[in-house]
Amino acid sequence: MELSFYAPIANFVVVVGILVVAGRKPIAAMFHGRHEMIGASVKTAEAEHKEASALLQTAEAQHKNLEVEIASAHAGAKSFLAKFTEDTMKSAEKESVRIRQETKLIIDNEATRARQQLEKEISLRCIRLATDSLKGHVNEVDQNKLTQEFMEGLPNGKA
Repeated sequence: MELSFYAPIANFVVVVGILVVAGRKPIAAMFHGRHEMIGASVKTAEAEHKEASALLQTAEAQHKNLEVEIASAHAGAKSFLAKFTEDTMKSAEKESVRIRQETKLIIDNEATRARQQLEKEISLRCIRLATDSLKGHVNEVDQNKLTQEFMEGLPNGKA
């Protein structure tokens, strides 16, 4: 084998040797720095994981509390709606009874007024008919006699 074959190998071994001897401390320092940086990142990640876990537990607890509050509010709303409906129906029933009574009273009053008006009209017509009948059948002598009897009955209250 020739020397030219071994020269690149020898050069390679020398360069690797120089790199190992000269670069050992910087490479070790680089790997050590990288190890510390990765360790710090792992510690930061663990702290963030703990913080995220605490936040998750808090959020889950709040979620459960919100579910309880929502269920309570829903039950309260149902109860309020049922009571409101019941109160409204009772109030409407009372108002209905009051309106019926008031309407009956108004109808009775109107019927009484109409009856009185009709009686008044009938009385006036009867008086007119009686007047017309008397005018046609009563002469002056009868008229004087009726007037005289009426005047005599006034003081006694018989008129």
